[in-house]
Amino acid sequence: MKKIFLALCLFALAGLIASAVMTKMHADLERQGFVQKSFCNVSEFVDCDTALASRYAKVAGVPTSRLGLLYYLFFILAALYAWVADGSRRWSLSFLLAASLGALLYSLVIAYLSIVQLGVLCLLCLTTYLANLLLFVLIPRALNVRLYQVPAFLWQTVRDAPRRIGVHLIVFVLFMGAGLLVLQPGRAQEPGREIRVGDDFYLKMFYTATPRTLTLDPVTSWGDEKAPITIVEFSDFQCPYCRRAAFSLKPYLGEYRRRVRFVFVNYPLDNSCN
Repeated sequence: MKKIFLALCLFALAGLIASAVMTKMHADLERQGFVQKSFCNVSEFVDCDTALASRYAKVAGVPTSRLGLLYYLFFILAALYAWVADGSRRWSLSFLLAASLGALLYSLVIAYLSIVQLGVLCLLCLTTYLANLLLFVLIPRALNVRLYQVPAFLWQTVRDAPRRIGVHLIVFVLFMGAGLLVLQPGRAQEPGREIRVGDDFYLKMFYTATPRTLTLDPVTSWGDEKAPITIVEFSDFQCPYCRRAAFSLKPYLGEYRRRVRFVFVNYPLDNSCN
């Protein structure tokens, strides 16, 4: 039994560390955007940046990694409590079993969206997927329950002790709510006075501009050439804002790669042309 609890804490700790790293990356992304590739952006397929920039990385506006961070922290604390509290061990483990089942199902959904819809695999996300799988497999061993018996066991537990499970659920919800308030990042104060320009101004400038025909080089393009939308970026290699845009645009466009074509046009920072 001791080895099982240690393993539960270790696997939850692995998920906690991965979620903490992703939470830090999310905070940096919201504050300053992508200034360079992340350490886990290895290839077109193994790409954490595209996964973090997609809409699937948030639930109701809250980064999934932040929810995962709190979930794994609660899991460790609840597992330690179940370890030392013999009288409440079954009920605590039963609640963690239900939570781990929900986390595993959510992992399967996110893995499908990431691999099939985005076409990328996030190594940090993969760590949480494996952690959720191993936690779900280990808890039944501590309860002497076989995996195929888990649904019936959970149903029977809720029927036998709804109050005990309800108390665990309330504590979990309060813990998550308080944690989200603590982890809520503050808004950075931008120096200087903010100048607001109405949308009508931009629309007027757009429709009064003279259309021009561009010859686009397919070598500097990314995405489907037959995509209905083409974005042309005029950029300079020495401009710091162009550098930030270079690292930011592709991750954000990752989930639209089938509908958007992105083309780079070299536009040097030179007084003779701009």
